[in-house]
Amino acid sequence: PINYYNTVQCIINNLRSMCIIHGDIKHTNICINNTGYISLIDFERSQIVEPQQAEKYYKEVDMYKEKHVWYLIVSKNPWSMLYMF
Repeated sequence: PINYYNTVQCIINNLRSMCIIHGDIKHTNICINNTGYISLIDFERSQIVEPQQAEKYYKEVDMYKEKHVWYLIVSKNPWSMLYMF
């Protein structure tokens, strides 16, 4: 993928600013096109929430301080997108 970290960060920032919780982040809902750009699909389970709730949900996880990085790999934490490819 091209600019993978920046793209994930952009997706998360857009969701946060719109106060949308996706609710179904998993590998089958992350697409990559032929040119290497990724996108998030399937907003069926998404919901609009209060700004504070969106801020808390999308809070960036410090990968170096996180003791349970495996949790991000198997969880629906939005930052788990970094480990899906």
